[in-house]
Amino acid sequence: MANDFCGPVDDSVLRHQAKHISTSIWHGIQRDKMQIRQNTSQLNQWVLTDYQVHLLQQWGFWMFANPRTVMQNDVCLITALVERWRPKTNTFHFTFGEMTVTLEDVYMLLGLPVVGEAIRLDFDVAVSHAWLNVWRDLNLSVEQRKTAWDRGGAKLSFLRERYHSNNVAHPRLIAFLLDTKKIYGYAWGTAVLGYLYRNLGEASDKNCKQITGCTTLLMLWARERLRPGQPKIADNTRHMWPRAFAWAIAPVPAGKSKYFNIHHHIDAYRAMFDIFDTRWVHWTPYTRFYRRYDEHFYRARLAGIARVPLFFSRT
Repeated sequence: MANDFCGPVDDSVLRHQAKHISTSIWHGIQRDKMQIRQNTSQLNQWVLTDYQVHLLQQWGFWMFANPRTVMQNDVCLITALVERWRPKTNTFHFTFGEMTVTLEDVYMLLGLPVVGEAIRLDFDVAVSHAWLNVWRDLNLSVEQRKTAWDRGGAKLSFLRERYHSNNVAHPRLIAFLLDTKKIYGYAWGTAVLGYLYRNLGEASDKNCKQITGCTTLLMLWARERLRPGQPKIADNTRHMWPRAFAWAIAPVPAGKSKYFNIHHHIDAYRAMFDIFDTRWVHWTPYTRFYRRYDEHFYRARLAGIARVPLFFSRT
């Protein structure tokens, strides 16, 4: 006899289950596609010199030299993944078990440092005060600072014009870039992952309509590890690192594929995840990088066993 019951048998330890999007889905209420708020829509307006590209590579931000690496988003894929996210375990729940984005993925996909000093936002300074009084640019007048301020941060349009930056930037985060000798010493990748975890948790609430954070990381993770619907990319990109560069290149026409092309079809993604199988998971997508010794990839292997603080914030 078929079991038509969906959901946990005992939800005594799942105190927030009633608010989770899965509860609505089990009652036949589907949520529309989520709105992605990543503030990268105008990144292609950045024009970098060769020296600036060199600095980004030196600091661990090389992937941002190519705007296409962070402008690609499959909203339907992200929406379907959010529906399977569990905030208590920070994992996706599939039919065969659980999976999650790891520090190894962050380093291999984005190239961001995952070991180093934690990004700590714990100093007792009001956000607006940090920009209006603490920001170290002596050539900025008080009126210019006030004009540049917008809600929770400094306008990136202002920063782009003045410092070649682009939407809203938190002045506390910009402060980590002031001493260029220390930039690579921070664990930027761990902060990105911790922030993504938090925002996935918020987005899994049934009343939430949008998701912030580095959704590009989430989509690239799915592209590398989940085979169904995975676009085919050129063979000469197999050893390209960070992997974001490879996926930024126009995909090769798929032709006949073993898997149904489900790109940008939310119902197809949902149906695929409902019958997900371990054979459709690429468990070791970065093995080819580890076959030769390289400092970058040695760090990535260490990231798999590293114990590091993800993110600390006190407001």
